[in-house]
Amino acid sequence: MLALFVLGCEPIAPWPESDDGSFESERIVVSPATLDFGEVSVTRQGESRRELTITNLGTDVVTVTGHDEPVGDADVFRIEALPILTLQEGESLVVEAVFTPGTERTGSAHVRFDPGGEAIHLVGVGHAPVIRAEAPAIPATVLGCAGAASVTVVNDGSEALTLDAAIDGEDFELTGWPPELLPGEEGQVEFAFRPASGGQRGGVLTLSSNDPLMPVAAVSLGALAYEGASVHESFRYAPTQTTDVIFAVEGGAFGGDPRLAAASTAYAERLHQSVVDVQVTSLGSGADCPSERPYYSEVGDSVLRLQAIVGHGFDAAGGRWDDDLLGLVQAAIAESSAGSCLDGWRREGAALDVVLVALTAPSTDVAAQAEVLAAALPDGVSLRISALVPTSGGCGGGASAYGSLASSYEGALGDVCEESWVTAFESFADFPPSLEEMRYPLAEVPVPGSVVVEADHAPLTGWWWDEATNEVVIPVEAAPVFGAELDVEYVSAVSCEG
Repeated sequence: MLALFVLGCEPIAPWPESDDGSFESERIVVSPATLDFGEVSVTRQGESRRELTITNLGTDVVTVTGHDEPVGDADVFRIEALPILTLQEGESLVVEAVFTPGTERTGSAHVRFDPGGEAIHLVGVGHAPVIRAEAPAIPATVLGCAGAASVTVVNDGSEALTLDAAIDGEDFELTGWPPELLPGEEGQVEFAFRPASGGQRGGVLTLSSNDPLMPVAAVSLGALAYEGASVHESFRYAPTQTTDVIFAVEGGAFGGDPRLAAASTAYAERLHQSVVDVQVTSLGSGADCPSERPYYSEVGDSVLRLQAIVGHGFDAAGGRWDDDLLGLVQAAIAESSAGSCLDGWRREGAALDVVLVALTAPSTDVAAQAEVLAAALPDGVSLRISALVPTSGGCGGGASAYGSLASSYEGALGDVCEESWVTAFESFADFPPSLEEMRYPLAEVPVPGSVVVEADHAPLTGWWWDEATNEVVIPVEAAPVFGAELDVEYVSAVSCEG
C-alpha cells in the first residue's frame, strides 16, 4: 500500500527505477510495456484479452506482487493471475490482461510489478449504446381530456440502441416510441395523459434497452389534472308526438292585451325546455293566412321567435271567422297545401294541436265541427283541442261552448278572464305524453365520461350519450316521471382544446 501512497503524490509515469544494483538478485521484466486492447464492442464482445510475459532475470527465486492493483481506470482492467506469483531463476510466465469496458468509455491504467517497480501501460476503447432519458414535461390537463406528452431519449453511445417501453399508472397511455436509435440520435417516447380524477397524478415510464450499463431505466411521471369549464343545461322530460299547433284567436278582441307577453313567453319557454318537435302558427279570425312573417315556427326557433309568432293572431283584426274559429282552423289547413301561404306548416303524420281563444259565442255546432275536423285527419293522426275562454263569467261573453271541446279532445282549459294567462299557456304547451325515446341535444360537445344526468335532483340511470349526434338519449325503460326536471352537467370538450 506504500507504493500506492507514493503514486498518489507522484505522476503515474515514468515509474521510478532502481539503478544501484540492489535488486540484481531479484529482477523481473514484463513485456510488452504497453497493451493496447483496441476498440471493444460491449454488446458483441464484452471484453478483450491480451497476453503479457513476466520473466525472472534475477539470480534467485522471485515473488511477484502488485499486479492485482491497477492504478487509473482500475474498474475496467485486471490481470488474471494470483496476487502472488513465484518464478524460478530464468523462468517466464504468460498471464492474461483483460479489458472489460462495460459501457462507452476510454480506459487507461498502469500496472506495477514488484520487485523492481516494473510497470506496463494498459489502454482500450469501449463502444456501447448508452441511453439517456430527459425529464418529461407533461401539461396540466382538464379532467377527462387527453394531454399529449413525451420523453426525449438520446443515444449517447457509439452503437445502435434498441428500445422498448412500458408505462404504469391508470392515467397514462403509451402512443409510440422509436424501436432503435442510431449513435447520437434522439427520439420521442410519446404518451397520453388522460386523468380519471383531479389533482396530482403519477406514473412510471419504464425504458428497456440494450444499454449494458442500464438495461432498464425508470422515468417518474407526474402531472396535474383539473376540472375544466363546467356546463349545466336543464330540460323537461315530456316526450310527445311530432305536433303542429294552431292558435285560432278572435281578432280585435285581444290586441295589445298586457297579459299576452308573459303568457306567450311561458309557452315558448316550456316548448324549449321540453325539446318537443312542434311547428306553431297563430291566426286572427279575419284571415286564413297570417298577416306577418314568419308564418309559422320551425323546429329549433328561438324563444323570442316563437313568442312573436304566437302573438300574430292576438294582434290581428277580426272578420269572417269571429264566431267560427273551427272554420278558421279548417281554412288554415287548406292553406297548408303546396304553394299556399302555410305551405310546410302541416307535416305528414304530425298530430294537430288547436288552441281556441275567444270571448264571443260560436254560431256553429262546435261539437259537430270538431268531429268533422278529426275525421278529416289521416288515420293515426290525433287531434287535441284546448281553449282560452270565459269560464268564470267575470269578463262576459258566451264562448264557453269552445271550452267543452277541451275535455272531449284531451286539451287544456284556461279562463280568459284571469289576471294572468301564464298557467293556461303552460298547460297548452303540455302535449299528451308519448311512449318513445327522448333525445336532448347538448349545447356543447362534452368530454366523454363527464356527462351526469339527474331527474328532479336525483341521479338518473339507463340514459346514454350519442356521440354522433351529441344528444343525451333517455330510452322508454329509463323514463323518469313525465314532466320531471332534467339537469345535465358535463365538462365542455372545448376545455380540451384550450
